[in-house]
Amino acid sequence: VVDVTLPSTPNAPDLDSGSDSGISTDNYTIDNTSTFIGTAETDANVKLYSGATEVGSAIATGGSWTITSVALTDGVKSMTVKATDAAGNESGVSAVLSITIDTNSPSKPVTPDLDASSDLGTSDTDNLTSDNTPTFSGTAEANSIVKLYSNGTEVGSITATAGGTWSIISSVLTDG
Repeated sequence: VVDVTLPSTPNAPDLDSGSDSGISTDNYTIDNTSTFIGTAETDANVKLYSGATEVGSAIATGGSWTITSVALTDGVKSMTVKATDAAGNESGVSAVLSITIDTNSPSKPVTPDLDASSDLGTSDTDNLTSDNTPTFSGTAEANSIVKLYSNGTEVGSITATAGGTWSIISSVLTDG
């Protein structure tokens, strides 16, 4: 049987939810051997690329494939796939999935500061307040998730800005 028909170009790969360690579907990960999923012609050999470098492959079973990449370096990666059918016909390159790999733990954020607008003591720097949902602010690694705790209980969270600043209005706090 002669087969000269190219397989359909696969859709862009998708970062598997188990590897997406940021906010779901943001394509940020701390996993440098991330798992990607997608669809392609059944029995096609699917190759995963980071830029022009092949970083993994799998056979599409029932039209679906799962590939765990080799170890990738930190940074923004342009991930694509190509499918090759049993006759050796190669598809076009898929659309790009841009992911960010960051395996470095963020640096410790500065101690939260009670905002002057919430500091209701005798001065706006005495850290005394009658506001049971005060606002705290500070700095942290750019785009990192900041969680605010009171006595070991999370009372708020936010993503720091690209400049590393953040401001959180806490949930209701008790006196003390």
